[in-house]
Amino acid sequence: MKDENKFKQLFKELSKKKQSVLIAGLDPTSAIVDGYGGSKMDFASDYIQSVSDHCMGIKINLAFWQDDSDNKNLKNIISECKKLNLLCILDSKIADIGSTNKVWLESQKNLGADASTLSPYAGNIEEIITQANELGLGSIVMGLMSNPEFKNEMCFKNTNGDFLWKHRVSMALKSGADAFVLGGTYNPSDPNFQEFLKITTFDDSDKNPIYLVPGIGTQGGKISAFASSGVDLTRCMINVGRGLMQPEDGVNKNTWKNKSKQLQDEINSFL
Repeated sequence: MKDENKFKQLFKELSKKKQSVLIAGLDPTSAIVDGYGGSKMDFASDYIQSVSDHCMGIKINLAFWQDDSDNKNLKNIISECKKLNLLCILDSKIADIGSTNKVWLESQKNLGADASTLSPYAGNIEEIITQANELGLGSIVMGLMSNPEFKNEMCFKNTNGDFLWKHRVSMALKSGADAFVLGGTYNPSDPNFQEFLKITTFDDSDKNPIYLVPGIGTQGGKISAFASSGVDLTRCMINVGRGLMQPEDGVNKNTWKNKSKQLQDEINSFL
């Protein structure tokens, strides 16, 4: 069994060392890579090195890494992240039966990931979190997602009359989840948002899960609005993907470096 606080401790150490809670999303489409020039691996390496001074970690969406050579590429990318003192999250939102989930998790552990995103909507929440724990992988469970379609899901209830999202979050908390996705696109007055904060915050701060916060930038979320919502930003990993990887003033090393510093400074102004 793993030390249940391993991922949380790594988060605390790296956020302090890097003076940042910014996570850079790495989701390169073929069009972006072609426009940049060079290989996908060249693009990824340049991007990671450019943002590394101002980010605490990288989130790699595995949907964009399915080519024949990408298993080797992912190992190299994660190795590079480690050398730069960057947390590495593999984002595949694992959602299947137990034996299949175990294979997914083992493969991500073998690649060197620090954490995996989980979407255990098959009802096996406890099982998949236990599997991640046993492998020493941080578990990041879907909580309140940032995509607008998820809000249609929020009204559904189980047979006990509890909202399904709340049931899933409560089960994941009892099972020892390290972190939850909390979209940065919600109105702070949204009762679901406030209820989420309430049930994931404890008197003993060591029990508090971390929040992975997508939706800032391209999806419409703003750092200032999220920071004013009452969320403890020291518990957050603020993920910016397309808004950082594809800045309006060009896709190159200088714009990546400048944009990541701008985001770091803006977030830190609220800490």
